[in-house]
Amino acid sequence: MGEDRRGAAFLQESTDAEIEEQTARTARGKGIPVSAETTLDVSELRELVADTLDVEPSELTDEVLLIEELEVDSVVALELAVTLEQRYRIKIPEEELGTVRRFPDIQDLLNRKLSG
Repeated sequence: MGEDRRGAAFLQESTDAEIEEQTARTARGKGIPVSAETTLDVSELRELVADTLDVEPSELTDEVLLIEELEVDSVVALELAVTLEQRYRIKIPEEELGTVRRFPDIQDLLNRKLSG
């Protein structure tokens, strides 16, 4: 019973930001979908996108064009969308996916989805 009270006191003293950061640390790198409150980790996102596109993360620069230079076709783009939807628990409509040309576009899209 004493343990329950200490745990409750800890939770009352923890701020929302501390709880979110702990949740993010726990989920990071374990294939656990993150919640909308989790801050976007750019290096983790770059690795996830590079893995899905079957390129090295170093090739996925902010300037590289996904279709023209990395030869991302519609099948790979769809696979990327599904991967992002599952990882970040969001929905990406096809028309929004069509606006993605570079890695920063993916970041912007996810930031919009995760913030609202």
